[in-house]
Amino acid sequence: MPISGLSISERMWSFYTSNQRGDCPVTSFDQIKNSSTYDTTNAEDPGKQLLDDYRTWKAEQPPRNLPDSKGATEDNLKYLRQHFQGELSLFQRIDAVDTMREMGIITEDQMMDALSLGDSKMRFLRLCDAGLVDGGVNFDAKLDKWTDYFSMSSIGWANNLSKIFELLNSSLRFSGKVDLAEEIQSALNQVTSKKAF
Repeated sequence: MPISGLSISERMWSFYTSNQRGDCPVTSFDQIKNSSTYDTTNAEDPGKQLLDDYRTWKAEQPPRNLPDSKGATEDNLKYLRQHFQGELSLFQRIDAVDTMREMGIITEDQMMDALSLGDSKMRFLRLCDAGLVDGGVNFDAKLDKWTDYFSMSSIGWANNLSKIFELLNSSLRFSGKVDLAEEIQSALNQVTSKKAF
């Protein structure tokens, strides 16, 4: 089964999601790394490599025209709802939070922490998720590092705008930013209400 995407992060995400479905391709970390067309300097550090790959992907995207307002304004929330609909790809998940940073809704440190990319390395344990499926064929400690990262980080489950707002709300409350968390909760309520669409 070919693993799609050009970056090692996208290829590792594809490997991880295939593995969770139980149809994991036979591969190794080195095969995935060598097939990437992006720089793989930080390939053994999933968080750093993911951020590197996202920045490369972001640089390839067309320019956007964000609203002029700053903060959790109705214009900004409307933009987010229009541009981040449905299930988001790996990089779209990061892009949604990065867009919130650009809009002044959150700071860069808050973005990094919420995405499990910051110094705090905030991790989320989801008891309902299956662990890595391992039939003994694909054992590779470097692959395990990536699959562990995806299974324990917010990137793995925050697959739509509502979940991203939930993530930010939790992250901000955890770090003591209750006022901002209340703003995020209000935005979440708007995104999930029928009136918001």
